[in-house]
Amino acid sequence: MSWPIRIQEHSYQVCLGCGIKRLFDEKGFRAYGPYSYDLNRLVSWELARKKAVDVAGADSQTALESPVQSPLEIPLQSPPKEHPSEHRSAS
Repeated sequence: MSWPIRIQEHSYQVCLGCGIKRLFDEKGFRAYGPYSYDLNRLVSWELARKKAVDVAGADSQTALESPVQSPLEIPLQSPPKEHPSEHRSAS
């Protein structure tokens, strides 16, 4: 995987072998979330995850009644079948 690349407020890494991308947490210095060739899909996933966390934090009673999914449990909208859940480089 490449060094982290920053575009506006989002950071991601790219596999140097196949080009698949994954979001990157600069504070924790680790990759997270699903893999995708489409950066817009990853950004949409991140925004939906942040929105779910914000909604849960704004209304604590609702948060107690309907727990927020962890970031890894929030599915992409209609995920393509060809994307792996884990990425292994050919090298």
